[in-house]
This record gives sequence, C-alpha cells and structure tokens, in this order.
Amino acid sequence: MMTIKKNQKGFTLIELMIVVAIIGILAAVAIPNFLEYRNKSKIAACVETGGMIRASLAAYAADSQGNGYPREGTMDTYDNIRDIINNNGGSLDGNPLKHGIVGTTIQYTETPDAQAQIAEDYELIYEVIGIPIDRVGQQILLNSYGIFRTSGLL
Repeated sequence: MMTIKKNQKGFTLIELMIVVAIIGILAAVAIPNFLEYRNKSKIAACVETGGMIRASLAAYAADSQGNGYPREGTMDTYDNIRDIINNNGGSLDGNPLKHGIVGTTIQYTETPDAQAQIAEDYELIYEVIGIPIDRVGQQILLNSYGIFRTSGLL
C-alpha cells in the first residue's frame, strides 16, 4: 500500500502557468530586439567593407594616369571589382556573401570627364543580405564623397 505524505514539495499548476507566461512575455520582447540588432550588425559590416572599397578606389585613382577612377567596363562583375580592389590595397573575398553583399546586384557607374577620357567620379551600389527592401541600409551607395545607407525602394 502506498502512503501519501502531506508535506510533499512541488509546484502547483498555477505557478507553472505563471512561469510559462513570464517566459513568453520576455521572448516576445527579446526576439524583435535581437532581429533588429542582427540587421544593424549586417549593415555595419557592409558599411565597413564599403570604407575599404572607397580607400582602394582612391588608391587606384592616385596611381592612375590622370587620377581617374576605374571605367564602367572594368567594373562590370564582382570578380572584376574584386581584382581592382585587391590590387589597390583592399581585401575582398572571392565570395561576396562573406562580406554580406549580394554579388549579383552590384551596380557601378562612372561620371566621365570627356576632355581627359577618365572617370572623374563613380557610384557603386550593392545590397546587404537579409535586410528588408524597405529598410534604410538595405542598399549601400559609395562614391568619392562618402558612404550612404539607402533602402531598395529608390
């Protein structure tokens, strides 16, 4: 025969439900904040990569004849961009995903100087992986004036 002790210790169903409710509330608050910080860190990493790209393009311009930037035809693929950046002091990996960049969406345009036949300025735009298209920072725009975070809705 089994005997029941009157002083058994444990949690009641109500206490367990309160603990589960508190954990649910904490998760509801923490998860959106975590996702936002993750997006901010992705954008910050791509901005940092942009700084390295700008420095390499400035080195390219300083060493080129006429102090011009690369022409559009030489910057038409990620591999060509990587070669120019790496040959001028940068360090882009062969896989753009390692830098958080969507490699198929890189756009490079030049502002030509008709008299000198050089690229007087440039604009390089790339997308950040995993950032919603309507969020500022989804696209990074680089030119000789700075680095700008934009949304993909422009």
